[in-house]
Amino acid sequence: LASHGTMRLWSAFDFIPKALAFERADPTTIDTAAAERWTRRSMARVPLDLVTCGAMLTALMTLARG
Repeated sequence: LASHGTMRLWSAFDFIPKALAFERADPTTIDTAAAERWTRRSMARVPLDLVTCGAMLTALMTLARG
């Protein structure tokens, strides 16, 4: 729950506003370094996704065992 909450807060206050600005920007004004930074920031979310997914699977297995 904590990893999912962290991801949602990060998305709401950092990722989504920057994604919208990035999408609205004129493609000719975005340099390669900015695109690479964006890619790295996006990939930084993967560990939180993995933790959340693992926790959900653990909870499901625990529930299934009764």
